[in-house]
Amino acid sequence: MTLREAVDRYVAWQRDHGAKFRSSAETLDAFCRRIGVDRDCDSVGENEIRRFLAGKGALTRSRAVKYGTLAGFYGFALSRGHVSRIPMPPREAEPRPPEVAPSFIFTHEELRRLFKAAGGGRRRCLKLDVETFRTFLLLLYGAGLRSGEARRLTVADVDPVPRLWNDPGTPHRERKRMARLLIDDVTLTKATRSLGVRLRGGATRQLTWVPERHVSEIYRTSDEVVAEVDRLLNDHTDGEIARILNQRGYRSGYGHAFNAMLVKVVRDNYALKSRYDRLRDRGLLTVHDAAARLEVTSDTVHRWRKAGLLRGHTYNDRPDYLIEIPDPPPTKQPRRELSKRRRFPELAGPPDNEVQCEA
Repeated sequence: MTLREAVDRYVAWQRDHGAKFRSSAETLDAFCRRIGVDRDCDSVGENEIRRFLAGKGALTRSRAVKYGTLAGFYGFALSRGHVSRIPMPPREAEPRPPEVAPSFIFTHEELRRLFKAAGGGRRRCLKLDVETFRTFLLLLYGAGLRSGEARRLTVADVDPVPRLWNDPGTPHRERKRMARLLIDDVTLTKATRSLGVRLRGGATRQLTWVPERHVSEIYRTSDEVVAEVDRLLNDHTDGEIARILNQRGYRSGYGHAFNAMLVKVVRDNYALKSRYDRLRDRGLLTVHDAAARLEVTSDTVHRWRKAGLLRGHTYNDRPDYLIEIPDPPPTKQPRRELSKRRRFPELAGPPDNEVQCEA
């Protein structure tokens, strides 16, 4: 295995276990470039590692850091069988790192002179403007930061409100407290869907938003399907309409095939008049009403409908019928076969073998 492949696996292993491993990964990357990315792991010698640890400058504490990084890498490589030995020089032979100079603590008088000098007139000596440099010094003093830490600060570090607000662990009561502390007044304009916010410091913000579509709009049945259902209700029941829509390739708002229940849902949601009401508006009668008008029984109405003397229009899938009475209406003619009675022209057909007579 090449040195680059082994290093990549070690870095990935460290990060899979939760380590950021940024500076150590840079050290190992520099080691690969120095030794050779295509070198075999087992071919690296102790002298090459010594030269990499020595570097080009004076001895610093970074040598001990590089030694620890390489020791961890070779321990990983040996446990995985990538190398047969660890070519690290003995730790006892490593030079001792230099002593760290004790921290210098400024007195109040020294700090006063430092801040006064930062606000002086020697602007040509500074790459930053005076106010920025003075603010930088105050940040180092007030927060106890190193200069490198201060330079790496981001807006999220110094303004924790967005981070705390978006943190799932922040309870809603804390978000309300934050809002009360920051916001002085809010103006909502419904017509323009805008929100005017005045903060306690006097700053203002104007926000606009596009409301999320309601689920009824996302899965809304298309206007074309609604119009087709409205048209088919003049001549078909819910179940028949569902079969026709499916044959024509229509689907519901959720993408499902239609059935009688879905057609009823469309009727109810869009206030379409039912087939029963449409037939009643055309003057059709229930079986009971037709029997009362013809002065016969309900059973006789059913027999006349089956024989074609009356026209029955189905208004549901059971099926139940509403009755259309011809002009002139049929009357009882005892002992006369129903098949020989006058019928609606479109219902007339060849008589069957069954003989029905009036009672």
